[in-house]
Amino acid sequence: MPRGCASVYFTTKALVHHPRIDISGLEAQIGTRYTYQTIAYLRRHCPGVRFVWIMGADNLRSFHRWQRWRGIAAMVPIAVVDRLGPSLYASASPAGQALARARIPEAAAKSLPNRKPPAWIYLHGLKSPLSSTALRAARHKGDAKAPQYGDCGTAAG
Repeated sequence: MPRGCASVYFTTKALVHHPRIDISGLEAQIGTRYTYQTIAYLRRHCPGVRFVWIMGADNLRSFHRWQRWRGIAAMVPIAVVDRLGPSLYASASPAGQALARARIPEAAAKSLPNRKPPAWIYLHGLKSPLSSTALRAARHKGDAKAPQYGDCGTAAG
């Protein structure tokens, strides 16, 4: 596993404790570098699985800069999760605008895995301040009191 990947993997694994979250080093194991490659691999090797790409609203703001972002949107439905901070304008981003016609209402969230891409939804709700940057910083400092997954949710206002 590349050094940077290993650092993020082990830091995240140590700080995030939730029974429904499985931290893996899949990208390093299969040799992919970009999200598009990872999703393509998973679709090839897991036929019949209805994948949904989950991203924070902060990532939607820069999604148009990702390699093959339109290809990602064409392969899997996307759930965009509101985050703390400046996510207010995420839907107005170039990718948000380009995919505007494929956006479904939040009330239709249960149908997302069954929809043909491109399809995406913006989900509001509990917000977590955890970020990969914060996790790396806590690891670097050896912070024994780093936030745990269950400690950081706040109600959306």
